[in-house]
Amino acid sequence: MPKKRVGLVLGGGGARGFAHIGVLKFLEEKKIPIDYVSGTSIGAVIGALHCLGYKATEIEDLVKATNFNFLFDLGPPRKGLIKGEKLEEFLRTLFKGKKFSDLKKPLYMVACDLKNSQKVIFNRGDLAKAARASISIPGIFMPVINKNRILVDGGVLDDLPIGILREKGLRSIIAVNLEAKKLNKKVYETAVPKKYSRKIPNVIETLLKTHTLTTSAPLKEAFKDHKNTVIISPKLDKIRIQNFSRAIETINIGYKAAKEKSPQIRQLIN
Repeated sequence: MPKKRVGLVLGGGGARGFAHIGVLKFLEEKKIPIDYVSGTSIGAVIGALHCLGYKATEIEDLVKATNFNFLFDLGPPRKGLIKGEKLEEFLRTLFKGKKFSDLKKPLYMVACDLKNSQKVIFNRGDLAKAARASISIPGIFMPVINKNRILVDGGVLDDLPIGILREKGLRSIIAVNLEAKKLNKKVYETAVPKKYSRKIPNVIETLLKTHTLTTSAPLKEAFKDHKNTVIISPKLDKIRIQNFSRAIETINIGYKAAKEKSPQIRQLIN
C-alpha cells in the first residue's frame, strides 16, 4: 500500500510560535514523516526552516543565538510601528537567499491582501519576502508591497491554514494551534459615566491583543473539519506573543503538547 501523505499546519502567534519547534522535535524523535507544510505568520517562518532541511535542534540553536530586539526597527507611526527591513534582511540570511523551488518539500505561506480583502497563498518565489508578508501584524509592522498587493499577517483571514492542505488532497493532517483559549461568551453591560483608574495597556499591547482576537473567527472555520486531523494546542496562556525571551520554555511546552497527542498521531499515520 502507498505511504500516507501527512501534512503539517503551523499557526500564527508571535513568540508563541517557538512551540512549533518543540512539536517538530517530538515528530523527528518519533520519526513521524511530514510531506507538506502550510503556515501563517511565525508558523510560516518555522515551516520554511523545516522545509529547507533544518532539524528542530538546529532551529532551537538559531533561536538561542538571536537577539530579537535588534530585529525591530522603528518605522513611521502612520504606517506601522516597525519598518520590518531588518527582519526581512534577517530572514533572507536565515533562508540563505533560497526560493520556494529550493525547498525539500512543498510549503504554503499565508498573507492577507488589505486592498482586495483576499487571502494570499505563497508557494513560489522569494521565501524571505513571503515570510515577511505573512508575519506583518497590522499596526505593528508596516505592510509589505508585492506587485500591486498590500500585504499583512495572514492570521487576519486564516491563522491555521488546514484548508489549503485539504485542497491539495491531504487527508492526514497534524495542526498546531497556538491560540488555545476558547472564545468568551457575549456579555451585556451597562455604560456608566464614572471614571475609573484601571491601568490602560500601551499601544503595542493593545494592537497585539486585538490581532489575537481577530484570529478567532478564522480558527472557528478551520476547526470545522476534524476528520483525520490531530490538533495540538500547547498550553500557552502565560506566554504573550511578544515574549521572545521565553523561547526555551515555549519550545518545551510545544514538545509536551505533541507528546500528549502521541497516540492520536500514531493512529493518524498508520
